[in-house]
Amino acid sequence: MRSGVAGTGLPRNAWTTPSDVVAVLKRRWHSGELSAALAEGRSLVPQQVPVRGPSERQITAQFPLVRQWLHTWHTAGPAIRVEYGSTGARIVGVAGLPIRAWVDTVTDLQELIGAGQNLALLEQMLEETQLRMPWLTPWVHAHVGELVPMAAVWPRVLDVVRWVMDHDGPGVHLRQLDLGDVDFTFVEEHHSVLAALLHVTVLPERVDTTRAVDDVARRFRLAAPARLRVRRLDGEPLLDGPPGGQPGGLTHSSTGWRGPTDLGISVTDLAQVEVPARTVLLLRSSRTYEALPGLPGMLAVLLQHDDPAALGEVSWLVGRDVVYWADIATRSLAELDALRAVFPQARSLLMDRDTFELHRTRWEVDPAPYDRPLHRLDPAEQALYRDLTTGRYGTAPWLPQDRVRFGHATKALRALP
Repeated sequence: MRSGVAGTGLPRNAWTTPSDVVAVLKRRWHSGELSAALAEGRSLVPQQVPVRGPSERQITAQFPLVRQWLHTWHTAGPAIRVEYGSTGARIVGVAGLPIRAWVDTVTDLQELIGAGQNLALLEQMLEETQLRMPWLTPWVHAHVGELVPMAAVWPRVLDVVRWVMDHDGPGVHLRQLDLGDVDFTFVEEHHSVLAALLHVTVLPERVDTTRAVDDVARRFRLAAPARLRVRRLDGEPLLDGPPGGQPGGLTHSSTGWRGPTDLGISVTDLAQVEVPARTVLLLRSSRTYEALPGLPGMLAVLLQHDDPAALGEVSWLVGRDVVYWADIATRSLAELDALRAVFPQARSLLMDRDTFELHRTRWEVDPAPYDRPLHRLDPAEQALYRDLTTGRYGTAPWLPQDRVRFGHATKALRALP
């Protein structure tokens, strides 16, 4: 046990102090030992912690320090009951030494470990979990320290888990969650715990492990397919316009229109429609997308969701030249890294150091920088990512796609092979 009281000079790692007792009790709490006792119907008190004190030789040789140490026990407070034993040493003023520390009431235990009234709430939480979803009880025991602040909302957490269990299949979206005062914002607030509980609860085929843990909707297949806008930059139609009328009585004008060149479409639907194009340009900005010049053999795709790797469903892109153009920012490079997990051939455009430094006066501060290891960037991209995250260019610099000079961008686009 760690001993020593700040400023006293007492030996460290030798004599147990009241603060060591509190530390032991907190470890029992955070490890789940106390919650396991509750679940098994055992009483939480009394709690006993052995006390290690000075030897007879230390009492004789270090008597002033021993008196300081004893003073910490005499002033430990009413929440800790101290059991003393005979020292065997013939030293004036030392009749006995602490040999055990006891906590006799739940109220005292709550005070010492900082659980407050949540200890009683936790007891209710464990009982409700055991009654409604007993398979979650072991997980709760193992994570009791994390769950203390959630004890009051635990019934609603279990309601969400049950709703996800009961709602499966196409067309089920998290936005449809309607449980009194619980909706999708509650899920967003408590996504970490909910994701962990759902991993224990739902079948493996319902879990998309490529999605982030905080994206509960997509990770557990409770989101509509990601949507895109697609546009052929050579002016050719994406779909053939029918020669006659359209369903619903709509008819074509006489202007020679041959079909749409710009469509909103889901990733799932795009996977079923192979568009003839040599190069597929992925973008993040609608302004830039709409301003793109005419380019033969190129399909522009505007990503209207947070994860470009969702395009992995579009299998016909495997054999295409996939080009990713987004902001120059840490998160955009992370998205490029994720995209290469499904399309290793993907290359970046205008996400390089020269473009970044050329537009220095147009930099902004990234409100949500990213700083985790990336493994699929090429050496130049990796070096730029390192400089963006380590402060070479200041704090969280960001060059939005829309702020790249259009002439510079057009030149780069036309130079694509």
